[in-house]
Amino acid sequence: MKISDVIKEFPQELREPVIDLVDVIRTEMGITREDFSDLKEIVRDLAEARV
Repeated sequence: MKISDVIKEFPQELREPVIDLVDVIRTEMGITREDFSDLKEIVRDLAEARV
């Protein structure tokens, strides 16, 4: 189940605060899409260097 599916189950007036909460939690967890992209690039570089 996706977060968006769960959020749709909340009453309309709570959806925005819940979305804000999810964003804060994601930020505080410290892993961003950019971090993941950087990691993928590093792994790709390491794989190419090994060949």
